[in-house]
Amino acid sequence: MTTTPQTKADAYRDLLDSGEDVSLRRRVAAALHDSPATTSELADRFPDHSSNAIRPRVNELIRMGCVTRDGTRTNPSGHDAYIHELTDDGRAYLRGEVDPDPGDTVAQHAKDTVAVARRFVRGEADRAELVEQVAKHDATKQRFDPDFESPLMSDYTCIKCGKTRDLETDGEFVIRVGCPECEEVTTHQHVEQGLAEGPPDV
Repeated sequence: MTTTPQTKADAYRDLLDSGEDVSLRRRVAAALHDSPATTSELADRFPDHSSNAIRPRVNELIRMGCVTRDGTRTNPSGHDAYIHELTDDGRAYLRGEVDPDPGDTVAQHAKDTVAVARRFVRGEADRAELVEQVAKHDATKQRFDPDFESPLMSDYTCIKCGKTRDLETDGEFVIRVGCPECEEVTTHQHVEQGLAEGPPDV
């Protein structure tokens, strides 16, 4: 029967005592086991590694669904920083029960969205493919920025008049969303870039 370590120190010690090759990503997860922290605070717990080594591991854990951002606090530099907290999936990851694929970064999803939009212009991608790619980008983006609201989400709230509308995907051009109240039109920024650039060179 697997037992869950009760403290950060116990979690980290158990991983080291296992004799396995413990990755820095797993060690970062262990450090968050019962003590949420900002990236700066995590870096302080790993004096042998720079923040440049810690930050990518935190980002991977976020994309894996093992870590979530919950609130902010001021770091030593005086800037507000997200507080990272281990999720249930993160605890399962520590116990070796799951090992989710981190998937693509937000930047890669942005590039892919632009590429699909350009193929859409050329007629080589249909609307469903473009909407699916936008959804992948936005789902990843939201994990990093809890306040992010995509203009193509079904509960989109117009930034001009504050009205909320449901997004229908049948019978309308879903890529550019028009507000029924004030007729403000919003386009997903990466879709807009792809549409503006036009078809890819051949």
